[in-house]
Amino acid sequence: MYIISRQMMIVTLTALAVLLGGCQTTDNGQQASSNETKKLIGTLIGAGLGAFLGSKFGGGQGQLAAVAIGALVGGYLANTLFEKLNQQDKQTHLNRRDVALREVPDGKSLRWENPDNLASGQIEPSSSYKNQQGVTCRDITETISVDGNEQSIRSSHCWDDTENRFKEATG
Repeated sequence: MYIISRQMMIVTLTALAVLLGGCQTTDNGQQASSNETKKLIGTLIGAGLGAFLGSKFGGGQGQLAAVAIGALVGGYLANTLFEKLNQQDKQTHLNRRDVALREVPDGKSLRWENPDNLASGQIEPSSSYKNQQGVTCRDITETISVDGNEQSIRSSHCWDDTENRFKEATG
């Protein structure tokens, strides 16, 4: 009988979940948006990190329980952070991202903060380039902080002449 180590099982399940995330569809059968996919990937990364941290405690059945609890807690925290922003904070973040993409030089950042609920965000463009079609694109890192928890997401955005703004690159 072949026995798989716990670490190999965690890596295998995480890889499988990431691969299946590419097949995710919405309720109406359409392909999931890149934000939904990022949310799934963030959840999986949080779960993986939580499982890894949980594996450092206990032994035997206790260690397995710690891995499971760590995965659940890590996945939950990563999944709910952006959802904790109120509508005004989400809109502020999107507006500041638009300004950062248009005006902020690479390596500099633009912050926003809501002193009423201690939510904040930071957008930092890291590189500007032309894609294969000659369109201007920018890579950014967005960091959101809510209730003392922080999450960072990296993404690419390219100029869209029809909408006269940067849009998140897909594919």
